[in-house]
Amino acid sequence: MDSNYQTLGAFASRWWISVEQTRAKEARKRDSRFVLFLKARQEMFCWGFWQHFLQLTSASKLLEAKRSKTFQPSPLEPGE
Repeated sequence: MDSNYQTLGAFASRWWISVEQTRAKEARKRDSRFVLFLKARQEMFCWGFWQHFLQLTSASKLLEAKRSKTFQPSPLEPGE
C-alpha cells in the first residue's frame, strides 16, 4: 500500500512539474509576442513621425519658395 502512494506521489510530482514547465513556456511565448508587438508599434510610430516631419519640412520649403518669389510652377503639358 505504501509503494502505491509513493508511485502515485512520484507520478503527481512529475505531472505537476510538466504543468509548470508548460505554463512557463507559454508565458515566455506570450512575453516574446508582446515584445514583438511593442517593437512593431515603435517602428510604426517612428515611421509615421518621420513621414509627418518630412511633409512639414517640404511644405515649409514650398511656402518659403513661394514667399521669396523663386517658386517656378511646373508648366502644364499640352492637353492637360
